[in-house]
Amino acid sequence: QSLCIKWFYFSSISGRKYVILGEHDLSKDKDCEDEVEDDDESGDYEDRQCADPIQNITDFKVIPHPAYNFKNFTNDIALIKLNVAANISQNNIKTVCLPFGLEEKNEDGKIMLVIGYGSTETASYSNILLKASLKFMSNENCLMKLQEFYAKKGSTFSKPLSDRQFCAGGEGFKDSCKGDSGMPIQMIENIILSSNGNSKFTWTQHG
Repeated sequence: QSLCIKWFYFSSISGRKYVILGEHDLSKDKDCEDEVEDDDESGDYEDRQCADPIQNITDFKVIPHPAYNFKNFTNDIALIKLNVAANISQNNIKTVCLPFGLEEKNEDGKIMLVIGYGSTETASYSNILLKASLKFMSNENCLMKLQEFYAKKGSTFSKPLSDRQFCAGGEGFKDSCKGDSGMPIQMIENIILSSNGNSKFTWTQHG
């Protein structure tokens, strides 16, 4: 069986916190894309494609993990419970499944997808929702890489990695960055959708 949640972006402006559903470009009130013919020197729009409107939800509750450890960041996760129903019939607001009941497989090199509005090579944040493909790494190999990295700097890495943590990345210039914290990292999994055993490959959120 699968447990599914909604995409969201959590924001705070002038001290007012709210959940934004369906956002892609933070600089626009409505996400639209203009298409212009190549031979159209006038620059007139041939076609404008717009996403469904975003949903701002102010009535919600944040539920931190009761066993969160700020020293080693284990159980660094929280639930956001919406006190009003979101409209998930829109094309820009869908659910993503959690790997509920699945065994975590340490398959080095399996592709994961991280998204966010964090820092880039040229800016402290991005208005456009960005993504990066990262390779899953087992905790054993991850710990070895971290120890090698710190050894080159003349230091040591002694923090243990728990079975509630995992690593992804390790390639140059491909990673999440400052400002991406709290955004999802996902993996393609074969999810059982019902008691009769029907299943399909779909994105599941792992962090």
